Amino acid sequence: MMSGAINQRRIVKSTKLPALSSNVYEWVRPVFHCFYVLAILLNSCKEKDEPDPPVAATQSPFSLGNLEATYLQDQQYDSKEKTNFDIWMPEHDAATGLVIYVHGGGFRGGDKDFVYATRQSGKWNFPEDIRRLLTEKIAVASINYSLISQNSPGVQKCFIDVVYAVQFFKFYSDRYNIDPSKIVLAGNSAGGGLALWVATVDDLGRVNSEDSIRRESSRVKAAVSRRGQASYDLKRWPNDVFIDYGITFDDLSSNEEFLEAIELFYDIDTVEDLQLPEIVQLRNRLDILDLISADDPELFLSNVTENDVFPTDFGEYNHHIFHIRELIEACTSAGTPFVGYYGENPLLYGDPNNENWVDFCIRKINFE
Repeated sequence: MMSGAINQRRIVKSTKLPALSSNVYEWVRPVFHCFYVLAILLNSCKEKDEPDPPVAATQSPFSLGNLEATYLQDQQYDSKEKTNFDIWMPEHDAATGLVIYVHGGGFRGGDKDFVYATRQSGKWNFPEDIRRLLTEKIAVASINYSLISQNSPGVQKCFIDVVYAVQFFKFYSDRYNIDPSKIVLAGNSAGGGLALWVATVDDLGRVNSEDSIRRESSRVKAAVSRRGQASYDLKRWPNDVFIDYGITFDDLSSNEEFLEAIELFYDIDTVEDLQLPEIVQLRNRLDILDLISADDPELFLSNVTENDVFPTDFGEYNHHIFHIRELIEACTSAGTPFVGYYGENPLLYGDPNNENWVDFCIRKINFE
């Protein structure tokens, strides 16, 4: 596999934000618009010794062949409408690792059933990937999370839900026969960005929370992002991701679809609201490029379904291969371990070990 040299231009990073206050209310009030407060009010206190609710096994949506595994569908990890998951659990005496998969869809669509079939014209064979993970005695969960819309703007809820899903599986590790120290978070597009953010942000576990699940650490063993974005401070995209093309933020926001996404994403009325202090704080908090540090877990970063093209539409802005380039540069600068690939024809950067995302998960869970 070809290996390309990393672009050596200097990236100026802002100072990493300090760790979150132990008082979750103080932090979320200006940034997360009270979503944590609402989540706590909606969830009763869950104690370790409460009896497990009955779960019914159902038939996997695709063949598992001769594998001995249990499939559970539409299980709840929180009480919200979209906070449910499907899980495949291999038969194994010892606790297994877990891959949590997060679907894409621009934070406005998508579903956990994304992994039921092959995608990207057959290049992504999820049923085969899941069967291989199960063969290696690794469980796989595919989760839903709250989405944004005209009636429910603000992307914070998406991030909060994925954090809670990680904490849920740690809290209920015995129920699902999971080793809580061996959880890998993976996803594509927006799901890949969500996985990276959880892996790079400071631990969001709160030891004094009234909700026992929120007391669990949110840290994961590793994270996988395919076709994901480099940062959710969208004002960084012109000077980082698209610096080669001379694209300005005015160019981006002149695209109607992109403009609508910005307003829904940050729950603002106009682009000028991006400079409001609370929105600046939110943008900083969601800036994966700035969050990456040497103490983060190893990351798998890949986009080998697109080429180096001048972006002209919403999809090309969101899935440009230079999102991966920027993440690779940030990891290299910070000393964060990673496996990286970008470019299709030709491959512009590739890991010399030719490790795919499933190989990566198996290595991190079973051999490290």
